[in-house]
Amino acid sequence: MPKILAALSAFFRWLRTSTGQLDWAARWRILLSRVFVWFLGGRLLTPPRLLEDSS
Repeated sequence: MPKILAALSAFFRWLRTSTGQLDWAARWRILLSRVFVWFLGGRLLTPPRLLEDSS
């Protein structure tokens, strides 16, 4: 369990320091991609078509 918590802490530290220039939707995509990494086969989620058109 300590290894999992250390990895989670490291990921959140990286997310906070490395994605400061991204908007909240991009940060959520990265976070959810990490949560569902097994289901996504390691790829990042893509934004919904509706959000792409409104930016």
